[in-house]
Amino acid sequence: MNNISEYSELVQPTHINTAGTLFGGYMLAWLDLAAAKAASEFLEETDAWGAVTRALDKVEFKEPVYLGDWVKCKSQIIDAGNTSVSYTHLTLPTILLV
Repeated sequence: MNNISEYSELVQPTHINTAGTLFGGYMLAWLDLAAAKAASEFLEETDAWGAVTRALDKVEFKEPVYLGDWVKCKSQIIDAGNTSVSYTHLTLPTILLV
């Protein structure tokens, strides 16, 4: 369970809202994709067919993300039961300025 999964996206013009920053819905989707990647890699060693997102506990947007920024999310499975897995985002998220 120590594997770290990474997912990154380059912020494109279609991701920008009317305020000129990244639309929060895209950030949530990318966090979900990072979690899905971690879950998928974890489940490769099981008989499970896949995973779905049940809930996000808390998301707080602390700084704006701009066009041309790279957003990099790292996720790690922290707990697994018979019917569920829990994950954490290790860096939420890293913004790489290009």
